[in-house]
Amino acid sequence: MKNLFENTDGILEAENILKKHFTSDINQSTIIGSLPVSPADCGYLMDELFELIQSGRSISFVENIPLCILTAWTFAVKYEYTCPELKEKLIDAAKMIQQHHYRFYIDVLSGAMAEYSISDFGYGHNTITELSKIIRFHAGEGYTEGICA
Repeated sequence: MKNLFENTDGILEAENILKKHFTSDINQSTIIGSLPVSPADCGYLMDELFELIQSGRSISFVENIPLCILTAWTFAVKYEYTCPELKEKLIDAAKMIQQHHYRFYIDVLSGAMAEYSISDFGYGHNTITELSKIIRFHAGEGYTEGICA
């Protein structure tokens, strides 16, 4: 599989690539897990997101990259058995998010799902638990408890 984000110049460019996949008349997708994202692509997104969270930047940066977050989360779950380090990095990144910022993340991710017609499989997406259910389905798995368990 070719790396979708090969030669990508930063996370904002990666977000634009993902936007094209969700808005293109030809390749429009409503299922995140159907995107051509390799383990290397997922690792790239996780590294970029981890660096942003760790840098202590203003939380408002999340508004610019919701598709990157949803995609990284989905593929970290999808590849959790073949590349467990991706899931570990996801958990580490989630632990770094301050508790009072979770509501903002949920609102931004929920808004992106609506804006780009990303399937919610009939679930609400107002809590981390509900988003976790949806991400599990996007990753091609059934629902189990936890953020990515």
